[in-house]
Amino acid sequence: MNNLIASPEHQKTIGQMANEVYDWLEKSNSMEIPLKRTINISTVTTCIRSSIKGQ
Repeated sequence: MNNLIASPEHQKTIGQMANEVYDWLEKSNSMEIPLKRTINISTVTTCIRSSIKGQ
């Protein structure tokens, strides 16, 4: 398995996906835990892992 989260050529897609996660959290009133809308690798990784577990 090759984790692409730190791959420079994928950063644009990662940013877009992170924004989609934040948009979804806001629309579903799931922002009870105060989250800043910042994009960094650890935040994106956590969001992606959480969404994968929820599938």
